[in-house]
Amino acid sequence: HMQVGAELIRLWNLPESLGECVEFHHEPAQAKNFPIETAYVHLAHALAVMAELHSVDKRDGSRIDPICWEITGLTEEVIEDAIDKAYIEISNIEKLLFPESEET
Repeated sequence: HMQVGAELIRLWNLPESLGECVEFHHEPAQAKNFPIETAYVHLAHALAVMAELHSVDKRDGSRIDPICWEITGLTEEVIEDAIDKAYIEISNIEKLLFPESEET
């Protein structure tokens, strides 16, 4: 899916940075022109998987390539806070999209 996504981005004349992020989001060390952006997408993907599993344990999701911590300057301590904030934002969006399902 990485190669197909990257090729579609090229065909649609979307930014090269987006194409590289898509193409290498599972292999961030392979990104040559946009390594920081690709590292962030790699981390976001891993955090999304953990959030979907309702876990903050990095062993429960996609393996996080250690190079991403180095490239971004982030540490593993951001995992729990990022997932907690994502749950809050998802809840806020659900309230906007589905106001009738709120408890009264």
